[in-house]
Amino acid sequence: MKSRQRIAESEKKEIESKEEEERQYIRDLISLSRTAIELVDLSPEEDIYQFIAEKLKELIGDCVISMNSFDEASNNFCIRAVMGIGKHMDKVLKMLGKHPVGLITPINDEAREGLTSRRLKKVSGGLYELSVGAIPKATCNAIEKLLNLSDTYAIGFSSKGRLFGSATILMRKGTELEDPRIVETFVRQSSIALQRRQAEEALQRANEELEIRIKKRTEELAKSNKELQLEIAERKKGEEQLKASLEEKEVMLREIHNRVKNNMQIVSSLLSLQSRNIKNKKLLEKFKVAHTRINSMALVHEGLYRSRDLARVDFSDYVKRLTTHLFSVYSPVSKNINLKLEVGKIYFDINTAIPCGLIINELVNNSLKHAFPGGESGEICVKIDKNLDKYTVIVKDTGKGFPKDEDFLMTETLGMQLVTDLVKQLNGTIHLDRKGGTKFKITF
Repeated sequence: MKSRQRIAESEKKEIESKEEEERQYIRDLISLSRTAIELVDLSPEEDIYQFIAEKLKELIGDCVISMNSFDEASNNFCIRAVMGIGKHMDKVLKMLGKHPVGLITPINDEAREGLTSRRLKKVSGGLYELSVGAIPKATCNAIEKLLNLSDTYAIGFSSKGRLFGSATILMRKGTELEDPRIVETFVRQSSIALQRRQAEEALQRANEELEIRIKKRTEELAKSNKELQLEIAERKKGEEQLKASLEEKEVMLREIHNRVKNNMQIVSSLLSLQSRNIKNKKLLEKFKVAHTRINSMALVHEGLYRSRDLARVDFSDYVKRLTTHLFSVYSPVSKNINLKLEVGKIYFDINTAIPCGLIINELVNNSLKHAFPGGESGEICVKIDKNLDKYTVIVKDTGKGFPKDEDFLMTETLGMQLVTDLVKQLNGTIHLDRKGGTKFKITF
């Protein structure tokens, strides 16, 4: 009877123990539910690793907890929080040579694969195996002895096969891990919060890096902008100086043309005054021709002085002024002669205008002097055409014509020699047509 009674009492105690375990498991689950809510409400300023370490220690009891983050790029763990060392921290610091928080330890592929299962694994090699050689074995043994450690466990924080942290549980001697299910349930709950926190931290780091890059880029742009402003101001000042210099040179050049024109007009006036006292008709004629030649050159300088563009002469205006002057010089002979000008808007530089002007001066002079003897009536025409990059100057009259037995290229008269020399100077050609008067055609 007593034997049966003892068996019944033993079975009763076992049943009561199991019931108490179940009730404790339920209490732990309720506690985990509250912890899960706390994890969700945990502010970004609070240390989630420290929070999880504290809650694990509350669940397990007398032990040392290490919370670690995992860096996938380097395949290393970094200790982020440690609980349970207490008064022995100074000695642990001395043994390690530094604080355990921040300590980097590598991980091999086998251990990494085991941690992604989110199941509690017993680590037979203890602290030394966990450190994968990062901490010398003698140091690991000394720390385990100091902290009175025995069994060691590890469990990973992971999601969909991706590891992003782990918890290390180092039990004290004489204690056991009573219910691994509660630890695994807590880790599964914490994994989501820890994953979110790591994502937030990664986003924050990315934002900080972006802000740094933006700041750096802004500084670079500000520097470039300042340099550009300075360059625009070096250039603007240089342009202003260049403009002032050009304006000064333009004024000087206009003044030079004006003075050359005035000097030539003085010479022309002196020749006119001197010719009044000459009775010899041939000599008088030479004075008159010299006067017209000087005037033709003076008109070029006057045209440049009056022009907006100092590099070019309005040659159509020049021809009109030149021929008008020639007709006035040879008055009253010219009163019966009609002047016809067919010159469009053409601009020549001074190197072309002067020789071309002297050619027209000589040929119109010849027509006025020789084509209409005895005051005969007729017409003198000056025409200038442009075809692509070639110019054609035609001076013709309806007078008696150039002497048939005279070669104008071989003539000894100064006027025609001057014309042929000036045509060569322009790299041009000259052709004479004696039909219906005299027609000179110059192409250059």
